[in-house]
Amino acid sequence: MGEESIDITSLNPGWVHAAITSSEADERFQLMERFSENGSAFRTAWHLSFSCNFSVNREVLIRSGMFDEGFKGWGLEDSELGYRLQQAGGTFVLNKKALTFHIFHPSEFDENRYDGWKTNLDYFLECHPMFEVQAQNILKEFFDPEIRKSWWDCYIRFEKVVRAHQGYEGDRLPVSIMVVYAEGPELIQTISAEAAHREVLVIDKTPSSDLDILCQCINEKFDVLYYKHPSEDQLIDLYHQYAVRGIVKHEIFK
Repeated sequence: MGEESIDITSLNPGWVHAAITSSEADERFQLMERFSENGSAFRTAWHLSFSCNFSVNREVLIRSGMFDEGFKGWGLEDSELGYRLQQAGGTFVLNKKALTFHIFHPSEFDENRYDGWKTNLDYFLECHPMFEVQAQNILKEFFDPEIRKSWWDCYIRFEKVVRAHQGYEGDRLPVSIMVVYAEGPELIQTISAEAAHREVLVIDKTPSSDLDILCQCINEKFDVLYYKHPSEDQLIDLYHQYAVRGIVKHEIFK
């Protein structure tokens, strides 16, 4: 991209509103509701690096080799870059405040698109013959028009298989729950200290803060499971889910 920027405040307000309201919900948000609104808690976050809205430090991008031009046509060139960035120590952070204007294009997953995607997958595997990369074969069941299982079901299996291979057991242990109404100076240190021993469920009820970004940057042994303003039904489901595992601590920050 060039250095020229567009001031969206100078655009026709009606056009901007139509562009925003006509957009489709990002399927990744469904995964966040299932696993956590914490990008770094995904073992397969690199695959979700869809470059329609993706930012990375320029120096890190250059050092990682930028996009691999060995990929042809549609699919996986951005996921492969995400994989290299992760291997270089990168952390994936979801920012729901980020906005993108993306040019619409048809997304029919027909035989031609599947063949192109599979060719790129084979190239991806050739470059990185690791288990987690090979596990993307599970997603063939979505892209193959003769099978066409749901993307959601395929991706859940993909994530779970990679988690099992990496031996992460934090999701089987009791958790600590922290409900945050106001962000204090020692909050992040408290969450981080707890995550050294067990998974931490953070319910963010602050009116406005950067707690979502800060929680995703915590790097401890266990995951920080973050949710911002969950609905009442979602909150009930979360408490039921974690009560089965056991709740070690329940703290409220006001």
